[in-house]
Amino acid sequence: MQILQRGSGNSSHTTLGQFTIIAQHQDRSSSSGGGGGGADCSSAIDLVDGDANFANTTATVELDLTGVCDLGQFGNDILYKSLWFRWTCLESGNYVASTCNQATYDTRLAIFENDCQFSNIVGCLDDTPGCSGFTQRISFTAEAGNDYYLCV
Repeated sequence: MQILQRGSGNSSHTTLGQFTIIAQHQDRSSSSGGGGGGADCSSAIDLVDGDANFANTTATVELDLTGVCDLGQFGNDILYKSLWFRWTCLESGNYVASTCNQATYDTRLAIFENDCQFSNIVGCLDDTPGCSGFTQRISFTAEAGNDYYLCV
């Protein structure tokens, strides 16, 4: 896993990967998710500056986003063998959360703001064009001081 800041202003898949968050610093636009309920992300791994690799070889968490967030046209809306990460935004702006070309398995990605309630979903995606191995890249806005929970 890696967090970078630049400028100013399916269940059988098991292996290693790397995760990146990159600041883009553009104007913030807000949007809100829908739905009720939420997920348990109490065991989220804190992300800090620098590199941190991840492996989902022992992960058993499944996050079902059916009716909450559409991962795209390929497959269902479930993240299998998932890991939770928590990142605290230090500077408001636009960011990119990415496993693009960094994981050796088909990743899916969902992002929540402040907690893991379905009403706080920022976005989700599966199979980003241009990313090899069915890895992902999601652009999102973040506000300084807020925690963001990322499920891979």
